Amino acid sequence: MTRPRPAAALELSEAPAARSGLHPTRAALDALVLGDELSRDAAGTLCAAHVRGEPGHTVTVWHPATEPTEPLGFDDELRRIADLRHPAFIRAQRVTRIADRPAVVLEPLPGASLRAQMSRLGPVPAFEARRLVLPVLEALTELHDADLVHGRLAPDRVFVEEGPDGRPRLRLLCLGGADRLTSPPLPGSLEAPYAAPEQLTEHLFLERRTDVYAACVLLFELLTGEPLFDPSGRSVYGDTLFSPPRAPSALAPEVPTSLDRVILRGLLKHPSRRHAGIDRLAR
Repeated sequence: MTRPRPAAALELSEAPAARSGLHPTRAALDALVLGDELSRDAAGTLCAAHVRGEPGHTVTVWHPATEPTEPLGFDDELRRIADLRHPAFIRAQRVTRIADRPAVVLEPLPGASLRAQMSRLGPVPAFEARRLVLPVLEALTELHDADLVHGRLAPDRVFVEEGPDGRPRLRLLCLGGADRLTSPPLPGSLEAPYAAPEQLTEHLFLERRTDVYAACVLLFELLTGEPLFDPSGRSVYGDTLFSPPRAPSALAPEVPTSLDRVILRGLLKHPSRRHAGIDRLAR
């Protein structure tokens, strides 16, 4: 395997289409070597990385416009995320700054994303879906107890690895784009259908019930093997704001009605009507 070739400094792109992004050329910083750009949204850029010669790491670098101006800055918030100890979290190993932007170095990703594995895993029986998502729900509870919200929970933030018993288990990638409970959402950094209605309208602050919504979408997809809304409908954004979701049992009759009720309440349009905490889904 050819190792990335270090460059002298991080190169910023001034092209209008990427004013706030990173140029995809590689850069070296101490023992950190940035590789190819993996993804980009309004919050930041995710790059592959070598750390002390070990491949497989990822680095997220935030765009300048998303760094908060409150006294409690991003550096402190990222360290709070790095302090989370649930084993389902994909570990943040280093908080740093690249080109004066907040950045976090993550441990090597454990396997393929849930998005890549969804067609192979689903539809999943209710007992197995609960076993799979329970560690993620517990990790989200720890995040919320630290007064943080994930805010971008989706299948590409959840990874599938083989557990000690040989069965698949899920781990959660918290990129640090999570906002404090008093922070507004980041426009453009959201992914339908996992974004809650309040994230699309930007009328309300993010709160833990925002993650409840996304977790229920993930549960729905695991149980049914289908998207939350019929893709032939008006649009995912329009459905998120205005259409009632289908009950999981309408697509997977073996799903108990009690689980239907839990998921449908978590998918209510107004956050105040959803479960107050993620722990209700873990019962």
